[in-house]
Amino acid sequence: VGNTGNIDETLQRCFQCQDTVSLYRLVLRSIQESLQTDREKGLLREMLCVIGVSHNGVSESELMELYPELSSAALASLVHSLHKMCLLTYGCGLLKFQHLQAWEMVRLEYMEEGENVISAYRQKLVEYFTMQLSRDRVTWRSADELPWLFQQQGDKQKLHKCLLNLFVSQNLYKRGHFAELLSYWQLVGKDKSSMAAEYFDSLKEYEKSCEGEESMICLADLYETLGRFLKDLGLLSQAVAPLQRSLEIRETALDPDHPRVAQSLHQLAGVYVQWKKFGNAEQLYKQALEISENAYGAEHPRVARELDALATLYQKQNKYEQAEQLRKKSFKIRQKAARQKGSLCGFALLRQRALQLEELTLGKDTPDNARTLNELGVLYYLQNNLETAELFLKRSLEMRERVLGPDHPDCAQSLNNLAALYNEKKHYDKAEELYEKALDIRRRALAPDHPSLAYTVKHLAVLYKKM
Repeated sequence: VGNTGNIDETLQRCFQCQDTVSLYRLVLRSIQESLQTDREKGLLREMLCVIGVSHNGVSESELMELYPELSSAALASLVHSLHKMCLLTYGCGLLKFQHLQAWEMVRLEYMEEGENVISAYRQKLVEYFTMQLSRDRVTWRSADELPWLFQQQGDKQKLHKCLLNLFVSQNLYKRGHFAELLSYWQLVGKDKSSMAAEYFDSLKEYEKSCEGEESMICLADLYETLGRFLKDLGLLSQAVAPLQRSLEIRETALDPDHPRVAQSLHQLAGVYVQWKKFGNAEQLYKQALEISENAYGAEHPRVARELDALATLYQKQNKYEQAEQLRKKSFKIRQKAARQKGSLCGFALLRQRALQLEELTLGKDTPDNARTLNELGVLYYLQNNLETAELFLKRSLEMRERVLGPDHPDCAQSLNNLAALYNEKKHYDKAEELYEKALDIRRRALAPDHPSLAYTVKHLAVLYKKM
């Protein structure tokens, strides 16, 4: 309207649009008409096209590096117009299209020549992020964009090489892109075992170039990340070697009593728990507990974490009394830590004698408190104290939904445990509903072959046989 000065004419042009894509095209042409030079129009085209072919969008600083002739004033003006007209929006500091139809309009307007034009813009981004990439320093942007761009180009060789950059894979895994990382490996034709072997070989080769304490500590982190990744994939026997190597490096580069050594012991013990080698796991957890107590003091949250881990281990071995004592000790530590932080906003008194706990109080909702409630619920479930177990599991689910959101995998765990309880009580309809909710969350959040997903499917199948 500002360009034409006639609101009736502008509305008439809008009403003539057959669909949203046509309306966006009208908006784009309005912006083009407001630009005074062909150079500005060309920069508008470049900017929209490069955003369109990216994985998650492009930042303003990246645009200025990609197009040095683009001044900050010109960029600010273009972004303001595109944002005001609902073509672009911001997400995590990146410019991206507000709707899919906006990207479709740009494709039709600027890329009618076909795949060759799209490939050219993708290649521009590949060259930019490859230049940004160095083996020992990988930003989240290069880790997000490069593998995806190689996938879109169908270049399996470059994708494979990119995945073997240990820092790219570490960055993706640590930020929760587990399924995406796995799908890249499947695209290059590697199964989980082959992938594990290649990563381990690549790490051993990288180790040869590591010198000095800082690089060795970084190497230990890489070995630990690989071990955790393989553990999540269910490759327990292959997860042990990298976690063991991470432990050895930290003991040598730091000190046998350093807290990072306790972290390695904890991770390695977790593998042995899943592997049902409980004796090995108990020894490692106790070592981690001793180191944490010496490093932080007996009432530190890190100590509570090790107590919880030991409690879970004893629970798996039906040592319920030992498990309960450790849970209570852990909860008191967390409760005291919460008070010291000033985050305890009043106590919510739960059952006392009936719960076989002296006095369980909860402070501010936190993931740790929700996990403690869940584990206590499972403990009472295994003792066949179903009413008490139900109370804890419901409180855990409610807290997780508030703190983490209803679609978080931890909520699926609580739903799964509640479903098992209702199944035990022969409330099959309730159990079915909760199992299906848990399955839906895990399907969206986890890899298709993740053990937790298979666990829920198996229990749902067993339930259907009973109904």
